[in-house]
Amino acid sequence: MAKIVQPISLYLDGKKFAEVTSGDYNVSAGNEPLIADGGWVGESDGAITTEITPKVILVKTGMTIDPVQLLLQRRYIKAALPISGKIHEVDVKAYGTSASWDHKSGMATGDLKLRGGKPELTG
Repeated sequence: MAKIVQPISLYLDGKKFAEVTSGDYNVSAGNEPLIADGGWVGESDGAITTEITPKVILVKTGMTIDPVQLLLQRRYIKAALPISGKIHEVDVKAYGTSASWDHKSGMATGDLKLRGGKPELTG
């Protein structure tokens, strides 16, 4: 059975400013292998981190977003991701952005890389 994929909501200062309709979401345990004289003995419990790389951001009507400004201001953004019946909420900061353009075609694209801690699951 097909599931409906919903966009990620982005909030700044408690106000929804955009939806991400395409992108990547990664959660990492941050574990490290523990190796002794006898070889591998287990894994450390690392810091859980989250990375979100939006590919398509739809900004709410009447609002503007400047990815470089978000990065330079070092402001936290709350991301809410609906996944498998739960809402994954995580506070993230921009840690990278890039842009590409072609003057002749009038085409411009870019990305915004977001990173934060452990997501909270609700619902």
